[in-house]
Amino acid sequence: MVSHRFAKPASEMACGFDSHPFRFMCELSESTINILIGGLLASIFPVINLFLDNSKWRKENKIKYLEKKKEELKKSYEKTLNSLSDSMEKDEFDADLITEFIKIYPENVYSAFRKMVVEKDKKKYKDHYFNIIGEMKKSLSDIDKEIKKEL
Repeated sequence: MVSHRFAKPASEMACGFDSHPFRFMCELSESTINILIGGLLASIFPVINLFLDNSKWRKENKIKYLEKKKEELKKSYEKTLNSLSDSMEKDEFDADLITEFIKIYPENVYSAFRKMVVEKDKKKYKDHYFNIIGEMKKSLSDIDKEIKKEL
């Protein structure tokens, strides 16, 4: 064996890991290393499973939220259409009715209502009323499309 003054003693090079970050592995037995690698591999699948379960849970909750939102809008639309019909007959729009259109309903429904309110010709109210109904149905259809996209 050739001796070199910079050569390391055989006891330090016994396991083949000469570099500093892996020096600790020289002190571990082969079975300990196998246990660590096995534990690492075994922990991958539960983490992946948790991630997939979380994604599924989020999707289910979003679908429930959208379905609830659709049902609430349906009920509110029915109530509002009755109030709107009464307001058209009286030619007066109640502040609560206007607030519902502004704060609760989607922009397209509010826009159709706004056109009705500024209309001077009362004979066109019926056309605007049907336009509002169409926009309400469109907003419900948009929610259905979101639900189908999530499925």
